[in-house]
Amino acid sequence: MRDEFDSTQKQWLLRNHANLQWRLVGPNVRNRFDSNVSVAKLEEYLRDRELLWENCTVQCFLDDACILKVTDMMFFEYETNHPNLVGVEQESLRSYLEGEGVWNQMRDSLDDLLDLCEKELHARRTGADSPV
Repeated sequence: MRDEFDSTQKQWLLRNHANLQWRLVGPNVRNRFDSNVSVAKLEEYLRDRELLWENCTVQCFLDDACILKVTDMMFFEYETNHPNLVGVEQESLRSYLEGEGVWNQMRDSLDDLLDLCEKELHARRTGADSPV
């Protein structure tokens, strides 16, 4: 039985799941001159993991090419130019990401980003070189 969010795009994602690489991309914490990664912002990220989540993107790669990017984590906005994914409905994509565990993987990757933020903040406070 097909679920209500089954679509040709979701079926394509399922068929190609083993070949897709998903990455959580956070702010560039090494850029000390970017207001998105100031000391104050790093402190905020460490206090509020959801704020960091909101400032990340999720990117999907196939053969080293980014084929889909979730650009807004709060409102689940995304972009793609891949011919097999153009027109994918939001709920169909969300159903795939949640059903295949991709979304949970990305949430788990947030811990690594928080560690990077903590190390960068420590480096800035002590005047050490950036650890990342």
